Amino acid sequence: MAWIPLFAGLLVAIAKFARPLETPWDRIGTTRRAAAGVLAAGLAYFALAA
Repeated sequence: MAWIPLFAGLLVAIAKFARPLETPWDRIGTTRRAAAGVLAAGLAYFALAA
């Protein structure tokens, strides 16, 4: 039971650190977004074709 506050504090710290990572597409332009989409589609095709 003594570990519960430690894990709760660790969870709060991780959540605070990871919060900006939830919306990474807000700071990226249209060209990079399109490139990421094309790359994801290519990797999906490669994974399904193999």
